[in-house]
Amino acid sequence: MIGSMGNQTTEIMTVGSSAIRRRRLVQGLCASASALSLLSAGGAIAQSHTLGDETLQEEAAEVDSIVVTGSRIVRNGEQAPTPSTIIGTEELNAQAITSIVDISRALPQFRNQRGAQAGANNSQNGGQGSLDLRSLGANRNLILLNGQRIIPSTGNGIVDTNILPSSLISRVDVVTGGASAAYGSDAISGVVNFIVDTKFKGAKLDIVTGASQHGDNEEISANFAFGRAFLNDRLRVVGSAEYYWSDGMKMLSRDFLKARGGIINNPAYTQANGQYRNIATDGNIVAAYMSTGGLVNGCRTASGANIANCALRGTAFGPDGKPHAFVYGDYVNPTGNMVVPIGSTNPDYAAIYDGVMATHPSERLSFYGRAEYDVSDKLTVFADIIQAKAQIGPTGNVPPYRFGTSSTTWLSVTADNPYLDPTIKTQMSGPGGGNAAGPHYLNVGRFNYDWGGVTVPVNTNETTRFTIGLRGDIGRGWTYDAYYAWGKNDYLGTGTNNLLTSSNGVTSLGRVNLAADVVAAPAGNAAGIAAGTIVCRSTLTDPGNGCKPLNIFGVGNASAEAIAYIMGEHFLATTYEQRYAEASIQGKPFSTWAGPVGVAAGVSYRSEEVEAKVDANSFAGNFGIANSKPYQGEQRVIETFGEISIPLLEDLNLDLAGRITDYDTSGQVETWKAGLNYRLPGVLSDLKLRATSSRDIRAPSLSELFTGFSQSRGSVIDPFASGNATVNIQTYTGGNAKLTPEIADTVALGLVYKSSLIPGLSGSIDYYDIEIADAISTISAQNTVDRCHQGNSALCSQIVRDSAGSIISIYVNNLNVAALKTSGFDIEANYVREIASPFKNGPMTVGARLFLNYVDQFATIDGIGVEYDTTGSMVDQQPQWTGQVMWFASTGPYQMTITNRYVGSGRYNNAFEPGHPSYVPNAIENNHVDARLYTHLNLRYKFNSYGADAEVFFNVNNLFDVTPPYGFAFNYGLTASPMYDVVGRMFKTGVRMRF
Repeated sequence: MIGSMGNQTTEIMTVGSSAIRRRRLVQGLCASASALSLLSAGGAIAQSHTLGDETLQEEAAEVDSIVVTGSRIVRNGEQAPTPSTIIGTEELNAQAITSIVDISRALPQFRNQRGAQAGANNSQNGGQGSLDLRSLGANRNLILLNGQRIIPSTGNGIVDTNILPSSLISRVDVVTGGASAAYGSDAISGVVNFIVDTKFKGAKLDIVTGASQHGDNEEISANFAFGRAFLNDRLRVVGSAEYYWSDGMKMLSRDFLKARGGIINNPAYTQANGQYRNIATDGNIVAAYMSTGGLVNGCRTASGANIANCALRGTAFGPDGKPHAFVYGDYVNPTGNMVVPIGSTNPDYAAIYDGVMATHPSERLSFYGRAEYDVSDKLTVFADIIQAKAQIGPTGNVPPYRFGTSSTTWLSVTADNPYLDPTIKTQMSGPGGGNAAGPHYLNVGRFNYDWGGVTVPVNTNETTRFTIGLRGDIGRGWTYDAYYAWGKNDYLGTGTNNLLTSSNGVTSLGRVNLAADVVAAPAGNAAGIAAGTIVCRSTLTDPGNGCKPLNIFGVGNASAEAIAYIMGEHFLATTYEQRYAEASIQGKPFSTWAGPVGVAAGVSYRSEEVEAKVDANSFAGNFGIANSKPYQGEQRVIETFGEISIPLLEDLNLDLAGRITDYDTSGQVETWKAGLNYRLPGVLSDLKLRATSSRDIRAPSLSELFTGFSQSRGSVIDPFASGNATVNIQTYTGGNAKLTPEIADTVALGLVYKSSLIPGLSGSIDYYDIEIADAISTISAQNTVDRCHQGNSALCSQIVRDSAGSIISIYVNNLNVAALKTSGFDIEANYVREIASPFKNGPMTVGARLFLNYVDQFATIDGIGVEYDTTGSMVDQQPQWTGQVMWFASTGPYQMTITNRYVGSGRYNNAFEPGHPSYVPNAIENNHVDARLYTHLNLRYKFNSYGADAEVFFNVNNLFDVTPPYGFAFNYGLTASPMYDVVGRMFKTGVRMRF
């Protein structure tokens, strides 16, 4: 259960321990919601309307008089030159969202949004609610609450939106254009501003429960909010408490994932033989270099030299440790994978991702409170607080496996190992061996599921944010606004069952290697150990080293003591603290012939500090994965900004904004924006033109600046190796204190239409072009290898190979070396009208809201000047067309909403197409990926009960149980989520009460 909101390092939530109780709660709440629906049928009918009718029109009218996000000047919404989209409360309710991040699924401008359905929990932000506009990264858009910055959830600058008070959010403004001049760093791709209803009065309770049709991915969301005014409405108080829980979904719980299909490298490929380099298969892709009980993947001489065509290669060990011939499948990559028939029950076979979760178990508890007090008609003071704690996990990750392919990844075995079967010893040389011409060492690869299961990560975040401020009127049309915000985030990431593979960088001294090197103590040994006792070889010379002999052969044969010796728990604990102060004024000091001129100006100060601590083994680099490094750093920023809106003609406005930013880490940088708004005259007055051009920035995050080097596992295709072999490697990434801000230039041109002939019809089309220079990036491991192969000697120095020439590791680090370019169109259309109803509940309101996004270009220019256009590359999650249309109809207390989400067709990987820098002939047989259309259904019924306005609702997400397309049912769904749905048909039901 959620503990107190206290010391994060000592109080960890245990999601799994209460799963049965919560499952019963899910069932009970579902039954209660259904019962309320039946009981309400005979009660009084609520007369309030819903999406698409007067309520929607009233919200639209209200929007026209708000302060438009993206500008600090108060104006009518239609006068803003920057493209903006507003999502109202009714649209949020129609989607029955349980996490704020789910709003991103309503707009195709969002890509790669991260939440519970984001695949393996392998990062600090795994499972959090991060938003990604334009696919430029969640760190390149700015998240605001009531126009104010929110503290990031970790040192990488990414905000977990799920900590925001969803039950009090009245609308969400999405500005899809650069806004750094108005709001500062990070607003390259846009701004997402969550607006709290600070004048809410009364109380409301929302309860949502859900589960997939398979009975998993269960979730519960319970939110309570209240608001009250005192002292003749001079004092206004609002607050909320929110709870969310989900049990997640195992990767192999779906048949299309269980099939273990994927793209596999063809070892027989040459550019001359006509075969395909990459094979797409629905068959089982399993490891060809390790097995569940151990697999001999190679042999070496006493000097350590590899033995070609070793007779013992391909020897597998059954559950009892007895040897047998390993059955190889098709497309066998000696250092990679192979394909075996679907449904094969061979107990030797396993795959790395079998234990991975498709969606994360998660639990979250958050509180929000705000108070405003009108000291006078011209002065209001306010304060608010957010307190949130969230846990993602425990969730399955990869097992602590050994590859068996290089000196850093194999388990080395000699003939004097007492656990080794005698029939194998007779074929080996050295002590205990029976064949002087045989191999001295065996290289064994092994899935170690029986050594404690998979590595189990858990991420815990506790966030506190406090804001105090004032705003008022200083006369003659001038107003002011000032606030101070302090925030702190404590993050703790832990992982169990992590294999200790090294000791201060020396692989041979890693605990698993010491423990696997087992002998029977000889008589008269210097350590005084009884003859014949099975011990680690190292114990004979170092009796106090604590090594426990490890039986690596078979399944379940290793002792508990040995497993405890070779495994460890890692952690990364970071404390991130932010202080922010800002003061601004707004006014209309004079008028031109066309109207009043609006101005705004201000100054701000921001300080950020981070400190990261790790365990001793991670610090020494002793683990097989997740060797985080400690770091600390701080950054100070002083900014001044100004904005002016000048009416040039009655229907023509010029908007200018500028900001000067001074970082103590990288110096001064300037940002600006210029925009025009023009409503066409006469018969064309339904049309409005808008255009903006801006210079925007993103400053490096503290983790990009200061983080130490860490390592992780991966694989690359090595073009230097025979058959372009797939090689498993270690990659090392780290920070760079010399980084400077990214610089972006954005152009947006738009046409807005609001029909005077057809009431209720409106729409817009906007073109955008964003170019980012000095982008902070790393050159991927695969690109590093490819560019090295093409002659870039500088990148060759980043690659570490063993004595046999096999890649062991690749070093990457943050640099201002990349560039990003993207352009495309956003299309929005809205229509609502009232028609005669066939029912007795009065007229029916029907309508639709359409969003479309077309990507014309999405290109990355890496640090060596090579451009990669990933437009239409689905493995890069870059479909050219994405869209959503929401259809709704309501009459009386009933409402139905159908939402269609579209992901266009494309190519699996642009690297398989001619013209790409990595292209080779016959790259793949079929590189096409089909489009997908998802349908979501929402049914709502409103009623009055127990003195409250209430509604019950029923949702079906992915109504037709659409699975990912060809190519994305592969790879365990890791490349499918979140663009495609891997959960399948999902049911939600709930009740909303308003008092």
